[in-house]
Amino acid sequence: MEKKFSLGYVHSVHKTPVEESFTVSSGNRLVLTSTSFDDLGVGIPFDRNEGRLVNQNDRFLLTDINRQFKEINLRAVPLAQQSITFKNRLYAFNVFFASGSPIRLKAVNYTTAQLLWHKISTAYNHRITVGKGSRHQTTKDTIDRNIL
Repeated sequence: MEKKFSLGYVHSVHKTPVEESFTVSSGNRLVLTSTSFDDLGVGIPFDRNEGRLVNQNDRFLLTDINRQFKEINLRAVPLAQQSITFKNRLYAFNVFFASGSPIRLKAVNYTTAQLLWHKISTAYNHRITVGKGSRHQTTKDTIDRNIL
């Protein structure tokens, strides 16, 4: 089973794309393994004792990172164009979350029976429109259904 995903966003200072690559360890820890970005400078992390920085195809790639997180907490910011890529599918946060919504990323183990029950019990869950226009808020069950 694939246990890799990436978190993408537009850097708030440089206004350029950043992609952070993660794996999920056996203890369900999220492990930051690499980061790619266009510019060095303010707000771009680099510690000579952590990782190896290379220039690859006009992008900087910081590899060999081993930062571990139990969970990652952030807020939905449409301007940052946040997304997760999992199994080659991109999930844009602004499709699933209203601006300012808290988001918690964490790894959770499910048995096959739990996954099957989850799929059956959420089969009729639909998007809920919030406010005017095309902004949508989606329930957690709908997000789980789309990613699983």
